[in-house]
Amino acid sequence: MSKALQEYFGLAARWREESSQNTFENASFSAGILRRAGIQAGLVVTHRWDMARALWSFRVVRYPVLPTPVPEARALSLSPAAFLPQVPALLDSYHALHELIGLAWYHIRYAD
Repeated sequence: MSKALQEYFGLAARWREESSQNTFENASFSAGILRRAGIQAGLVVTHRWDMARALWSFRVVRYPVLPTPVPEARALSLSPAAFLPQVPALLDSYHALHELIGLAWYHIRYAD
C-alpha cells in the first residue's frame, strides 16, 4: 500500500508495518501502530479473497475497520460458454478453498 500511495498519488505513508509474517500479525501490529498515533479506526484495502481473514483478524485485535476491497478487473458474461467448465473457475475454487482453510487455521491459532 505504501508503494501504491507513492507511485500513484505522490504521497509518503506516515505509518508502515513491516514486521508481520501473516494477515493476523499485520492486523495486530498495524492496530498497535495506529492506536499509538491516535487513529481510532481504519480501512482494510485488500483483494476480495483475503477480506474475510483480514476483517476477522482486526476484529480479534479489537481494532475497528471498514472493508475496502480492491475492484475486480474481470467482467462476468452470461454467454452460453460461461456455463461450461473453465480454467478461471477452477482458479477461483482454489482461492476460495485456500481462504477457507486459512480462516479455519486462524480460528484455531489465534482464537479470541
